[in-house]
Amino acid sequence: MKTLGVYITDNLIRMGLLNDAGKQSVVKEFQAAPATLKSILKKNNIQPDRVILYIPRTIVSIRYLRIPAVNDAEVDQMVAFEQASSFPFKPEELSFGHAIVSKGKDGYSSVMLAAVQKDLITRLVGILKSAGLVPDEIAISTVSVFNQLRSAGRLSRNTVVVNADNGFSDVLFIKDNDLAFSRAIPSGDLERELDRTIRTLQETGQSVDAVVGDSSQPVVKGLLIAYKSDNLVIDLLPQELKARKIREQQKRSLVYMVTLIVLNLAIIANIVFMKVKAQDAYKHMLKSETAKIEDQAQAIQKKMRKAQILLEYSASGKIVLGLLSELYRTAPAGVVLSSLDISGKSPQGAILLVGQAPSSEVVLKFANAMKGSGFIKKTDVNYITKRNLAAAQMVDFEIRAGF
Repeated sequence: MKTLGVYITDNLIRMGLLNDAGKQSVVKEFQAAPATLKSILKKNNIQPDRVILYIPRTIVSIRYLRIPAVNDAEVDQMVAFEQASSFPFKPEELSFGHAIVSKGKDGYSSVMLAAVQKDLITRLVGILKSAGLVPDEIAISTVSVFNQLRSAGRLSRNTVVVNADNGFSDVLFIKDNDLAFSRAIPSGDLERELDRTIRTLQETGQSVDAVVGDSSQPVVKGLLIAYKSDNLVIDLLPQELKARKIREQQKRSLVYMVTLIVLNLAIIANIVFMKVKAQDAYKHMLKSETAKIEDQAQAIQKKMRKAQILLEYSASGKIVLGLLSELYRTAPAGVVLSSLDISGKSPQGAILLVGQAPSSEVVLKFANAMKGSGFIKKTDVNYITKRNLAAAQMVDFEIRAGF
Protein backbone atom coordinates (compact mmCIF):
# COMPACT_ATOMS: atom_id res chain seq x y z
CA MET A 1 0.00 0.00 0.00
CA LYS A 2 1.25 3.50 -0.86
CA THR A 3 0.74 6.17 1.80
CA LEU A 4 1.42 9.83 1.03
CA GLY A 5 2.19 12.21 3.88
CA VAL A 6 1.76 15.90 3.04
CA TYR A 7 3.09 18.53 5.48
CA ILE A 8 1.87 22.05 4.69
CA THR A 9 3.44 25.09 6.36
CA ASP A 10 3.07 28.76 5.37
CA ASN A 11 5.08 28.71 2.14
CA LEU A 12 6.26 25.15 1.66
CA ILE A 13 4.83 21.70 1.13
CA ARG A 14 6.92 18.69 2.12
CA MET A 15 5.81 15.22 1.11
CA GLY A 16 6.83 11.70 1.97
CA LEU A 17 5.72 8.63 0.02
CA LEU A 18 5.71 5.37 1.95
CA ASN A 19 5.66 2.26 -0.20
CA ASP A 20 5.52 -0.84 1.99
CA ALA A 21 5.03 -3.24 -0.92
CA GLY A 22 8.73 -4.25 -0.82
CA LYS A 23 10.70 -6.03 1.88
CA GLN A 24 11.68 -2.71 3.51
CA SER A 25 9.49 0.38 3.84
CA VAL A 26 11.00 3.54 2.36
CA VAL A 27 9.89 7.18 2.60
CA LYS A 28 10.80 9.26 -0.45
CA GLU A 29 10.67 13.01 0.23
CA PHE A 30 9.57 15.82 -2.10
CA GLN A 31 9.24 19.60 -1.69
CA ALA A 32 6.86 21.88 -3.54
CA ALA A 33 5.13 25.22 -3.37
CA PRO A 34 1.33 24.96 -3.00
CA ALA A 35 0.84 26.05 -6.63
CA THR A 36 3.11 23.27 -7.97
CA LEU A 37 1.73 20.38 -5.91
CA LYS A 38 -0.34 18.90 -8.74
CA SER A 39 2.53 19.01 -11.23
CA ILE A 40 4.91 17.35 -8.70
CA LEU A 41 2.44 14.51 -8.17
CA LYS A 42 2.00 14.03 -11.92
CA LYS A 43 5.72 14.24 -12.69
CA ASN A 44 6.58 11.58 -10.11
CA ASN A 45 3.48 9.46 -10.90
CA ILE A 46 2.35 9.58 -7.28
CA GLN A 47 -0.99 7.79 -6.91
CA PRO A 48 -1.40 7.01 -3.20
CA ASP A 49 -3.89 4.62 -1.62
CA ARG A 50 -4.01 6.71 1.56
CA VAL A 51 -3.24 10.37 2.33
CA ILE A 52 -2.19 11.80 5.72
CA LEU A 53 -2.20 15.59 6.03
CA TYR A 54 0.28 16.88 8.62
CA ILE A 55 -0.35 20.35 10.01
CA PRO A 56 2.11 22.51 11.98
CA ARG A 57 1.92 22.96 15.74
CA THR A 58 1.61 26.73 15.17
CA ILE A 59 -2.05 26.45 14.15
CA VAL A 60 -3.07 23.83 16.72
CA SER A 61 -4.19 24.54 20.28
CA ILE A 62 -3.43 21.85 22.84
CA ARG A 63 -4.67 21.35 26.39
CA TYR A 64 -3.77 18.63 28.87
CA LEU A 65 -6.67 17.25 30.91
CA ARG A 66 -6.71 15.03 33.97
CA ILE A 67 -9.74 12.77 33.63
CA PRO A 68 -11.03 10.66 36.59
CA ALA A 69 -11.37 7.46 34.53
CA VAL A 70 -9.17 4.85 32.88
CA ASN A 71 -11.80 3.14 30.72
CA ASP A 72 -11.42 4.39 27.13
CA ALA A 73 -15.16 4.80 26.53
CA GLU A 74 -15.61 6.74 29.77
CA VAL A 75 -12.62 8.95 28.96
CA ASP A 76 -14.09 9.71 25.52
CA GLN A 77 -17.40 10.76 27.07
CA MET A 78 -15.75 13.06 29.63
CA VAL A 79 -13.45 14.64 27.04
CA ALA A 80 -16.44 15.33 24.77
CA PHE A 81 -18.02 17.18 27.70
CA GLU A 82 -14.86 19.13 28.58
CA GLN A 83 -13.68 20.11 25.09
CA ALA A 84 -16.41 22.69 24.45
CA SER A 85 -15.15 24.89 27.33
CA SER A 86 -11.42 24.28 26.88
CA PHE A 87 -10.76 26.76 24.04
CA PRO A 88 -11.79 30.41 23.42
CA PHE A 89 -13.79 29.55 20.30
CA LYS A 90 -17.27 28.32 19.57
CA PRO A 91 -17.26 24.49 19.48
CA GLU A 92 -18.81 24.45 16.00
CA GLU A 93 -15.82 26.47 14.71
CA LEU A 94 -13.29 23.86 15.83
CA SER A 95 -12.26 20.34 14.89
CA PHE A 96 -11.25 18.31 17.93
CA GLY A 97 -9.09 15.29 18.54
CA HIS A 98 -7.61 13.68 21.63
CA ALA A 99 -5.40 10.85 22.82
CA ILE A 100 -4.81 9.20 26.17
CA VAL A 101 -1.18 9.96 27.07
CA SER A 102 -1.02 7.82 30.21
CA LYS A 103 -3.17 6.02 32.77
CA GLY A 104 -2.36 6.30 36.49
CA LYS A 105 -2.76 3.76 39.26
CA ASP A 106 -4.92 6.36 41.05
CA GLY A 107 -7.69 5.89 38.46
CA TYR A 108 -6.93 9.08 36.51
CA SER A 109 -5.90 9.45 32.88
CA SER A 110 -3.74 12.17 31.34
CA VAL A 111 -5.35 13.25 28.06
CA MET A 112 -3.91 15.42 25.30
CA LEU A 113 -6.76 17.43 23.75
CA ALA A 114 -6.11 19.22 20.44
CA ALA A 115 -8.24 21.66 18.47
CA VAL A 116 -7.83 23.54 15.18
CA GLN A 117 -10.09 26.07 13.50
CA LYS A 118 -12.17 24.51 10.74
CA ASP A 119 -11.52 27.38 8.31
CA LEU A 120 -7.78 26.61 8.49
CA ILE A 121 -8.52 22.96 7.83
CA THR A 122 -10.75 23.93 4.90
CA ARG A 123 -7.93 25.99 3.37
CA LEU A 124 -5.36 23.20 3.70
CA VAL A 125 -7.77 20.52 2.46
CA GLY A 126 -8.55 22.80 -0.50
CA ILE A 127 -4.86 22.83 -1.47
CA LEU A 128 -4.90 19.03 -1.53
CA LYS A 129 -8.22 18.90 -3.36
CA SER A 130 -6.88 21.14 -6.15
CA ALA A 131 -4.20 18.49 -6.71
CA GLY A 132 -6.72 15.64 -6.69
CA LEU A 133 -6.01 14.47 -3.15
CA VAL A 134 -8.42 13.86 -0.28
CA PRO A 135 -6.97 13.34 3.22
CA ASP A 136 -7.85 10.23 5.18
CA GLU A 137 -6.33 11.63 8.37
CA ILE A 138 -5.08 14.97 9.71
CA ALA A 139 -2.11 14.63 12.09
CA ILE A 140 -0.09 17.16 14.09
CA SER A 141 3.61 17.73 13.40
CA THR A 142 4.41 17.51 17.13
CA VAL A 143 2.83 14.05 17.44
CA SER A 144 4.79 12.76 14.43
CA VAL A 145 8.08 14.03 15.87
CA PHE A 146 7.28 12.53 19.30
CA ASN A 147 6.45 9.10 17.85
CA GLN A 148 9.76 9.10 15.96
CA LEU A 149 11.77 10.10 19.04
CA ARG A 150 10.07 7.50 21.23
CA SER A 151 10.52 4.80 18.60
CA ALA A 152 14.27 5.57 18.48
CA GLY A 153 14.39 5.01 22.27
CA ARG A 154 17.43 7.20 23.01
CA LEU A 155 15.83 9.76 25.38
CA SER A 156 16.56 10.38 29.04
CA ARG A 157 13.83 10.04 31.63
CA ASN A 158 12.67 13.70 31.49
CA THR A 159 13.81 15.44 28.31
CA VAL A 160 13.06 18.74 26.58
CA VAL A 161 13.48 18.36 22.81
CA VAL A 162 13.71 21.28 20.39
CA ASN A 163 12.88 20.13 16.87
CA ALA A 164 13.69 22.71 14.17
CA ASP A 165 10.96 23.34 11.58
CA ASN A 166 10.14 25.90 8.87
CA GLY A 167 10.13 29.26 10.68
CA PHE A 168 9.51 27.82 14.14
CA SER A 169 10.61 25.08 16.51
CA ASP A 170 8.53 22.33 18.07
CA VAL A 171 9.34 22.14 21.79
CA LEU A 172 8.40 18.85 23.45
CA PHE A 173 8.71 17.80 27.09
CA ILE A 174 8.89 14.01 27.23
CA LYS A 175 8.38 12.58 30.71
CA ASP A 176 8.68 8.86 31.38
CA ASN A 177 8.44 8.25 27.61
CA ASP A 178 5.12 10.16 27.40
CA LEU A 179 4.46 13.52 25.72
CA ALA A 180 3.69 15.64 28.79
CA PHE A 181 3.84 19.11 27.17
CA SER A 182 4.45 20.82 23.83
CA ARG A 183 4.50 24.30 22.31
CA ALA A 184 5.62 26.03 19.12
CA ILE A 185 8.20 28.86 19.37
CA PRO A 186 9.01 31.25 16.48
CA SER A 187 12.64 30.93 15.38
CA GLY A 188 13.51 34.53 16.42
CA ASP A 189 12.33 34.01 20.02
CA LEU A 190 13.68 30.50 20.50
CA GLU A 191 16.40 31.11 23.12
CA ARG A 192 14.33 33.37 25.37
CA GLU A 193 11.11 31.33 25.12
CA LEU A 194 12.92 28.04 25.60
CA ASP A 195 14.46 29.27 28.89
CA ARG A 196 11.03 30.48 29.95
CA THR A 197 9.45 27.12 29.12
CA ILE A 198 12.07 25.18 31.12
CA ARG A 199 11.66 27.49 34.11
CA THR A 200 7.87 27.10 33.97
CA LEU A 201 8.21 23.30 33.93
CA GLN A 202 10.56 23.37 36.90
CA GLU A 203 8.32 25.79 38.83
CA THR A 204 5.42 23.34 38.43
CA GLY A 205 7.50 20.60 40.01
CA GLN A 206 8.77 18.92 36.84
CA SER A 207 12.36 17.65 36.70
CA VAL A 208 14.25 18.37 33.45
CA ASP A 209 17.13 15.92 33.11
CA ALA A 210 18.28 16.82 29.60
CA VAL A 211 17.72 19.32 26.79
CA VAL A 212 18.13 18.21 23.19
CA GLY A 213 18.41 21.47 21.27
CA ASP A 214 19.46 20.25 17.84
CA SER A 215 16.75 17.77 16.84
CA SER A 216 15.70 17.87 13.21
CA GLN A 217 13.26 15.01 12.74
CA PRO A 218 11.40 15.47 9.40
CA VAL A 219 7.67 15.36 10.09
CA VAL A 220 6.90 13.18 7.06
CA LYS A 221 9.44 10.57 8.20
CA GLY A 222 6.78 9.62 10.73
CA LEU A 223 5.20 7.58 7.94
CA LEU A 224 7.76 4.84 8.63
CA ILE A 225 6.17 4.17 12.01
CA ALA A 226 2.68 5.51 11.25
CA TYR A 227 1.02 2.14 11.82
CA LYS A 228 2.75 1.05 15.03
CA SER A 229 0.23 -0.05 17.62
CA ASP A 230 1.76 1.98 20.49
CA ASN A 231 1.83 5.31 18.61
CA LEU A 232 0.22 8.42 19.99
CA VAL A 233 -2.56 9.21 17.50
CA ILE A 234 -4.69 12.36 17.23
CA ASP A 235 -6.83 12.76 14.12
CA LEU A 236 -8.17 16.28 13.51
CA LEU A 237 -10.12 15.46 10.35
CA PRO A 238 -13.55 17.08 10.90
CA GLN A 239 -16.50 14.73 11.24
CA GLU A 240 -18.27 16.26 8.23
CA LEU A 241 -15.21 15.55 6.04
CA LYS A 242 -15.07 11.98 7.36
CA ALA A 243 -18.77 11.54 6.57
CA ARG A 244 -18.29 13.05 3.10
CA LYS A 245 -15.37 10.73 2.38
CA ILE A 246 -17.42 7.72 3.49
CA ARG A 247 -20.27 8.79 1.18
CA GLU A 248 -17.86 9.21 -1.74
CA GLN A 249 -16.38 5.78 -1.08
CA GLN A 250 -19.87 4.30 -0.97
CA LYS A 251 -20.73 5.99 -4.27
CA ARG A 252 -17.57 4.64 -5.88
CA SER A 253 -18.28 1.20 -4.49
CA LEU A 254 -21.82 1.37 -5.89
CA VAL A 255 -20.55 2.45 -9.30
CA TYR A 256 -17.97 -0.36 -9.28
CA MET A 257 -20.63 -2.87 -8.25
CA VAL A 258 -23.10 -1.76 -10.95
CA THR A 259 -20.33 -1.79 -13.56
CA LEU A 260 -19.27 -5.26 -12.46
CA ILE A 261 -22.87 -6.53 -12.60
CA VAL A 262 -23.39 -5.11 -16.09
CA LEU A 263 -20.10 -6.59 -17.25
CA ASN A 264 -20.98 -10.00 -15.82
CA LEU A 265 -24.40 -9.91 -17.45
CA ALA A 266 -22.82 -9.04 -20.79
CA ILE A 267 -20.34 -11.90 -20.43
CA ILE A 268 -23.11 -14.35 -19.48
CA ALA A 269 -25.28 -13.22 -22.42
CA ASN A 270 -22.35 -13.66 -24.79
CA ILE A 271 -21.59 -17.11 -23.39
CA VAL A 272 -25.23 -18.20 -23.75
CA PHE A 273 -25.38 -16.89 -27.31
CA MET A 274 -22.18 -18.64 -28.32
CA LYS A 275 -23.31 -21.83 -26.60
CA VAL A 276 -26.65 -21.90 -28.44
CA LYS A 277 -24.96 -21.06 -31.71
CA ALA A 278 -22.38 -23.78 -31.37
CA GLN A 279 -24.69 -26.46 -29.95
CA ASP A 280 -25.93 -27.89 -33.25
CA ALA A 281 -22.45 -27.88 -34.78
CA TYR A 282 -21.07 -29.58 -31.69
CA LYS A 283 -23.78 -32.30 -31.76
CA HIS A 284 -23.13 -32.97 -35.44
CA MET A 285 -19.39 -33.23 -34.89
CA LEU A 286 -19.92 -35.47 -31.86
CA LYS A 287 -22.16 -37.88 -33.78
CA SER A 288 -19.69 -37.98 -36.66
CA GLU A 289 -16.70 -38.71 -34.43
CA THR A 290 -18.69 -41.28 -32.41
CA ALA A 291 -19.62 -43.16 -35.57
CA LYS A 292 -15.95 -43.27 -36.58
CA ILE A 293 -14.76 -44.85 -33.37
CA GLU A 294 -17.79 -46.97 -32.50
CA ASP A 295 -16.57 -50.09 -34.32
CA GLN A 296 -13.08 -49.73 -32.85
CA ALA A 297 -14.55 -49.24 -29.35
CA GLN A 298 -16.66 -52.39 -29.64
CA ALA A 299 -13.66 -54.44 -30.80
CA ILE A 300 -11.53 -53.13 -27.93
CA GLN A 301 -14.32 -53.89 -25.48
CA LYS A 302 -14.51 -57.52 -26.64
CA LYS A 303 -10.76 -57.91 -26.31
CA MET A 304 -10.86 -56.43 -22.81
CA ARG A 305 -13.55 -58.92 -21.78
CA LYS A 306 -11.44 -61.84 -23.06
CA ALA A 307 -8.37 -60.46 -21.31
CA GLN A 308 -10.31 -60.11 -18.05
CA ILE A 309 -11.50 -63.73 -18.28
CA LEU A 310 -7.94 -64.92 -18.90
CA LEU A 311 -6.66 -62.86 -15.96
CA GLU A 312 -9.30 -64.32 -13.67
CA TYR A 313 -8.47 -67.87 -14.78
CA SER A 314 -4.78 -67.16 -14.31
CA ALA A 315 -5.27 -65.66 -10.84
CA SER A 316 -7.55 -68.52 -9.82
CA GLY A 317 -5.01 -71.09 -10.97
CA LYS A 318 -2.23 -69.39 -9.01
CA ILE A 319 -4.35 -69.29 -5.86
CA VAL A 320 -5.28 -72.99 -6.17
CA LEU A 321 -1.65 -73.98 -6.63
CA GLY A 322 -0.68 -71.86 -3.66
CA LEU A 323 -3.37 -73.42 -1.48
CA LEU A 324 -2.39 -76.97 -2.44
CA SER A 325 1.24 -76.16 -1.72
CA GLU A 326 0.33 -74.81 1.74
CA LEU A 327 -1.82 -77.86 2.52
CA TYR A 328 1.00 -80.19 1.52
CA ARG A 329 3.50 -78.21 3.63
CA THR A 330 1.37 -77.94 6.76
CA ALA A 331 -0.25 -81.42 6.81
CA PRO A 332 1.21 -83.52 9.69
CA ALA A 333 2.27 -87.14 9.14
CA GLY A 334 -0.63 -89.56 9.12
CA VAL A 335 -3.23 -87.11 7.73
CA VAL A 336 -5.13 -88.47 4.76
CA LEU A 337 -7.51 -86.24 2.76
CA SER A 338 -10.45 -87.98 1.24
CA SER A 339 -12.14 -84.82 -0.08
CA LEU A 340 -10.98 -81.28 -0.95
CA ASP A 341 -13.44 -78.63 -2.12
CA ILE A 342 -12.26 -75.11 -3.09
CA SER A 343 -15.00 -72.55 -3.77
CA GLY A 344 -15.02 -68.79 -4.44
CA LYS A 345 -11.92 -66.60 -4.68
CA SER A 346 -9.91 -64.28 -2.41
CA PRO A 347 -10.78 -62.48 -0.23
CA GLN A 348 -13.98 -64.52 0.35
CA GLY A 349 -12.93 -67.99 -0.78
CA ALA A 350 -13.44 -71.18 1.25
CA ILE A 351 -11.84 -74.66 1.47
CA LEU A 352 -13.61 -77.72 2.83
CA LEU A 353 -11.28 -80.57 3.81
CA VAL A 354 -12.55 -84.07 4.79
CA GLY A 355 -10.18 -86.82 5.85
CA GLN A 356 -8.72 -89.11 8.50
CA ALA A 357 -5.96 -88.65 11.04
CA PRO A 358 -4.39 -90.79 13.78
CA SER A 359 -5.79 -88.60 16.58
CA SER A 360 -7.69 -85.42 17.48
CA GLU A 361 -4.43 -83.76 18.43
CA VAL A 362 -3.10 -84.23 14.90
CA VAL A 363 -6.27 -82.69 13.43
CA LEU A 364 -6.01 -79.61 15.68
CA LYS A 365 -2.30 -79.27 14.88
CA PHE A 366 -3.18 -79.39 11.17
CA ALA A 367 -5.83 -76.67 11.60
CA ASN A 368 -3.44 -74.39 13.53
CA ALA A 369 -0.69 -74.91 10.98
CA MET A 370 -3.01 -73.89 8.15
CA LYS A 371 -4.06 -70.72 10.06
CA GLY A 372 -0.41 -69.61 10.27
CA SER A 373 0.17 -69.77 6.53
CA GLY A 374 0.10 -66.77 4.23
CA PHE A 375 -2.88 -67.94 2.14
CA ILE A 376 -5.36 -69.09 4.78
CA LYS A 377 -6.93 -66.48 7.11
CA LYS A 378 -8.92 -68.64 9.50
CA THR A 379 -9.83 -72.31 10.14
CA ASP A 380 -12.81 -73.95 11.82
CA VAL A 381 -12.91 -77.66 12.77
CA ASN A 382 -16.49 -78.73 12.01
CA TYR A 383 -16.20 -82.17 13.65
CA ILE A 384 -13.80 -84.85 14.81
CA THR A 385 -15.23 -88.40 15.08
CA LYS A 386 -13.33 -91.37 16.51
CA ARG A 387 -13.41 -94.64 14.61
CA ASN A 388 -12.00 -97.99 15.83
CA LEU A 389 -10.30 -100.12 13.20
CA ALA A 390 -8.93 -103.60 13.58
CA ALA A 391 -5.32 -102.52 13.54
CA ALA A 392 -5.54 -99.03 15.15
CA GLN A 393 -7.75 -96.13 16.21
CA MET A 394 -8.46 -93.34 13.63
CA VAL A 395 -10.53 -90.15 13.63
CA ASP A 396 -12.63 -88.67 10.87
CA PHE A 397 -12.56 -84.87 10.58
CA GLU A 398 -13.89 -81.95 8.59
CA ILE A 399 -12.15 -78.55 8.48
CA ARG A 400 -13.46 -75.37 6.84
CA ALA A 401 -10.90 -72.66 6.06
CA GLY A 402 -11.14 -69.20 4.53
CA PHE A 403 -8.65 -67.59 2.18
